[in-house]
Amino acid sequence: MKFTCDPDLADKNPYVVYILKDSANVIQFIGACKYSSVVCTPDARKNTLFYKVFPPGAEMTVEIIHVSDNEKRYLATNFIHGWILENGRPFMLRFGGRIGSAKPVKCVDTGVIYPTQRDAAKALGVSQSQMSNHMMRRPGYTKCAGKTFVWAIND
Repeated sequence: MKFTCDPDLADKNPYVVYILKDSANVIQFIGACKYSSVVCTPDARKNTLFYKVFPPGAEMTVEIIHVSDNEKRYLATNFIHGWILENGRPFMLRFGGRIGSAKPVKCVDTGVIYPTQRDAAKALGVSQSQMSNHMMRRPGYTKCAGKTFVWAIND
């Protein structure tokens, strides 16, 4: 990967919007991050397809297409949404998912283990935010749909 550092941008370290192209010059991803992190392509590496599209040693081009004037990430994200409306979703955004930190959840009352709190909320017919509040043990959320849940990390 080739990258030329712009000293002015390095000093300001603004949010930038970048696209990743493969060896055939096809746009595979669009993301946003601080200028100092753009070489690491942090958003792209969280995509489930990143290492399939760009295996170790694969050629990739990182192109900065927008520099935000502001310190707010949402302005860079708004630019991405506009770009997608004009150009369509790149492959990795259409077919890849985000690698998250989802953890399994166990119902203490029934012993059922769900892959994520989202799956548990869906199965119980409650909102994901209600399940999240219960898992965070926030006041007023001692039970969720009449049941108690814990993280099932060690099970």
